[in-house]
Amino acid sequence: MKKITFLAILIMVFLIGSIAMSTIAKSEIQAGSVFKVKKQSTVYYLGEDGARYVFFNAKVFYSWFDNFDDVIEIESDELSEYDLGDNVSYKPGVLLVKTQNNRKVYTVSQGGVLHWLKNENVAKRLYGENWNLLIDDIPESFFFSYQIGDPIDDEDEYNPDEEEIQTPSISHNFRFKHQDKTKKIISNNQSYCNRLEKNINKIQQRLSRIGIQAEIGQDYLDQCLDVENNLKNNKVVICHFPPGNQDDFHTITVSTNALKAHLAHGDTIGACEGDQPDDDQDVTSPVISNISFDVDATSTIITWDTDEDSDSEVGVCS
Repeated sequence: MKKITFLAILIMVFLIGSIAMSTIAKSEIQAGSVFKVKKQSTVYYLGEDGARYVFFNAKVFYSWFDNFDDVIEIESDELSEYDLGDNVSYKPGVLLVKTQNNRKVYTVSQGGVLHWLKNENVAKRLYGENWNLLIDDIPESFFFSYQIGDPIDDEDEYNPDEEEIQTPSISHNFRFKHQDKTKKIISNNQSYCNRLEKNINKIQQRLSRIGIQAEIGQDYLDQCLDVENNLKNNKVVICHFPPGNQDDFHTITVSTNALKAHLAHGDTIGACEGDQPDDDQDVTSPVISNISFDVDATSTIITWDTDEDSDSEVGVCS
């Protein structure tokens, strides 16, 4: 009898523990959570109305988030607990969109409202010389999830910074939440440079995901670093991602001459998050010039000049 009683207690403890674990797992999914079913790729956003809103593809997801680290996995039978809502639209102010069969390029405003950019010069002023690298093609079927607003033919008619600030989350985009106060962004050169820096870094992230390197950042050098005179000794702080060891990123200071080369390899403007360069340590990459080759049947001599005393080595690419 004692054995049976003890066994019953164990079963009750196990059941209570299982219920508690199930409750904890479900409590992780709250309004504002991003989640997916295990072994499935579709990602959802849970709105304050209890419905799940769909990210049509990874491009839309990356307009809101930098990675999938906060995506919660649930069991397949839990998905039916959440009614299906609309598609999640692109984050306002961050990227540009167009359809594959139409050359018109649109900006995005809160609530999925699109505005046709009628003038390429306006696009450059709003998003920089490389604005075309911020365009995503969306399928015609997904395009109808958006509304068409007034076209833009003057840069004062649209401010990407204000659009982004007014929509800090997907809940704000669906108007489940409202901004009590909106920070007014003054349209001046400094705000443009801040926006351009952010856009350059966004382009770097987009290109790195598909393994492409490209020279960008000349407009930042020409219009921002020199104009604002915010450099010390013609140097700029960047977050450096060593090739082949991306996890070992760290903050360094490089010369303006070397900036474009670093951007082309995936580095970003500004210090790494939570990091600052050591002012007492020389971490500025030397500028290499006058590279020459002397090749014979058995050897190759490579020479080059640097703008400071440096230790150098030659790597072999297979």
